[in-house]
Amino acid sequence: MSLGVHFALDQEQERLVLGAEGDEELAAVIEEIEETSDPHWHMPSDKAWDAIHRCLSAEDDGLSPVILGGRDLYEGEDYFVAYVTAEEVRALAQALPSLDRERFSRRYFAMDVDEYPGPHGERDFAYTWENFEDVREFFARAAEAGRAVVFTVDG
Repeated sequence: MSLGVHFALDQEQERLVLGAEGDEELAAVIEEIEETSDPHWHMPSDKAWDAIHRCLSAEDDGLSPVILGGRDLYEGEDYFVAYVTAEEVRALAQALPSLDRERFSRRYFAMDVDEYPGPHGERDFAYTWENFEDVREFFARAAEAGRAVVFTVDG
């Protein structure tokens, strides 16, 4: 299963990401960000990204851009890069606390297990919830700093 990571971009990183010409240049920029990013400004969601995405996309409440939302910068067979503006990050950071553990749990256990490729159950829910809490805190930090966010997933 693939691994997901969020990066909160400083202005120079954002300029480079949005100015990349072609997939190869974008890949090189993302690789540089991955290798040099301050740990405070990146948040791995490991394998939980898929379940988090399904939970955030389960209802039309505007939370789906957190993972694989926003603007698709690259979508390949086994690699994705999605961009969320600083303004969108602020809005998401304000909305994410409304999704408490109980509501998140209802969404998680309503997932179609035939379509979800990962494990499903109490143990995976705890893992997913823990990663979601980290992502929620990360969006709050990014919003406070006025940073845009990219989400990458590779598999």
